[in-house]
Amino acid sequence: MLFLATTGIVPAPWHPHTMVEALISATIFGVVGLVILLIGFKLFEWITPKVDIERELAEKNVAVAIVVAGFMLAIGFVIARTIGGERP
Repeated sequence: MLFLATTGIVPAPWHPHTMVEALISATIFGVVGLVILLIGFKLFEWITPKVDIERELAEKNVAVAIVVAGFMLAIGFVIARTIGGERP
């Protein structure tokens, strides 16, 4: 963003003008966020090959559930901040 500001190219902020535009954009960003969260979960499963997360969750392993929940919350916060953009 700093590069764009130094070159004089500053994108105008987009705001929905109608309720329908707001609902469509919220739906699209929500779906994109969920897809990215799913990709993050699959990446987490890939980097922890010795732990069968789905089997552990089926066996009601609370420790694994807490780790997975913490990971998904953290990834969700990052995704929300990324999709939401900068706030003044």
